[in-house]
Amino acid sequence: YKRKNVLVIGAGSLGSYIISELPKIGVNKITIYDEDKFSVENTMRHQLGSPYQGYNKAIAMKIQLEHNHPQLMVDFKPERFEEKKLDEYSLEEYDLIIVTTGATVFLLKLKKQLKN
Repeated sequence: YKRKNVLVIGAGSLGSYIISELPKIGVNKITIYDEDKFSVENTMRHQLGSPYQGYNKAIAMKIQLEHNHPQLMVDFKPERFEEKKLDEYSLEEYDLIIVTTGATVFLLKLKKQLKN
């Protein structure tokens, strides 16, 4: 996925590990959607450390990634990605879409929408 534009929906514990690996395989642009804030309870299972407590996860991942990989472009969306708004997201600009949420109903609805 060198020189690719990747969309990641969800920056929780799984998402944080996947997002952190993307620059290592040559991805140069990442967009992250997540509405949640990082809390101290997440520290043991998340790539972010305690200094990011209270930050929106998407914003905190952007800060950390751009600090560690200055060549990387990270766009953050501190909001919920909604399958009913797919037409508004310009999904055709992404080479890969990664969904790291655990919400099965959301995943099924999103898959149906993307297929259509």
